[in-house]
Amino acid sequence: ARYRSISLRSRCRPEKLQMASRMRSEMTEAEAYLWNAVCANQLGVPVRPQSVLRGYIADFYIPAWGLVVEVDGWPHRRRVAYDAERSRQLRKIGFRIIRFTNEEVLEQLPRVIAAICANRRKFTLARARA
Repeated sequence: ARYRSISLRSRCRPEKLQMASRMRSEMTEAEAYLWNAVCANQLGVPVRPQSVLRGYIADFYIPAWGLVVEVDGWPHRRRVAYDAERSRQLRKIGFRIIRFTNEEVLEQLPRVIAAICANRRKFTLARARA
């Protein structure tokens, strides 16, 4: 299935969309494991993998809840400052971010799914206006 990336009222460079598309086809083991658990509306709402939000690529985005789910593996350990700034920018416009390590996803998937569901909240585009 093809998923459209969301760029919420901001221009997105074509290379960013291409990178998100490549990342969808090259998910890490933990991302693929989580994706298999949440795809096809298994949470009751659509989940979009590798979506572009205001110029940043989110591992998973749940539009109905305004929730960004990040799965942090070794690449995230090298870019802590970038991830912190991305989270700050996305929170500033109304998104919520929840993070899990690869190990949490691979070893405690039911707990990860429960934590995602515990963070559900109705979200509308009006909340994202800065």
